[in-house]
Amino acid sequence: MDDMKRCGMNIAVIWPAVFWWENKAHAHYPFQTGIEILQYAEQIGMQVIMELAGQITALEYAPDYLMKEDYYTVKLDGTYDKTKLVFDALNYNHPEVKQLIKKNFSEAAQAYKGF
Repeated sequence: MDDMKRCGMNIAVIWPAVFWWENKAHAHYPFQTGIEILQYAEQIGMQVIMELAGQITALEYAPDYLMKEDYYTVKLDGTYDKTKLVFDALNYNHPEVKQLIKKNFSEAAQAYKGF
């Protein structure tokens, strides 16, 4: 961000907004890293857009440890589409997936609302 600021930039887009890989002992897990980014950006006068949805759902609201077989999309033959190396082909119509999205987006908004 310092280099961006020196180049005259004033906005950074951060994705994902959820950091499942950070230490679970952090008080604000899985948002501690995002909070630290936002705090530093505020100190140096940068604005940040926390992107909630990107390309890989496992880095957003369906981390690998929450994945269930019936969260996968269903192919025309009725079988689950598990051809991806990561869990990015979710069945967005599954009620539990909808709840995961709502829960994690709400928690991200709560964690970052002061910035």
